[in-house]
Amino acid sequence: MLTGKRPPEAPEILNEGFPDDILKNAGVNDALTKCITKAMEPMKRQRYQTVMEFLDALSNI
Repeated sequence: MLTGKRPPEAPEILNEGFPDDILKNAGVNDALTKCITKAMEPMKRQRYQTVMEFLDALSNI
């Protein structure tokens, strides 16, 4: 939504990681890019574990 483009497919993220340069090139600030990158982590334990945890991270931007 932030870039106007669809995010990469899951296999691409799994193999190459989330391409945060897409967000940075669209002018998304580093703190928000970091939150989105963490939310898109392929490994569940590396993502936010609850919606509240994600919202807390967003509210600190």
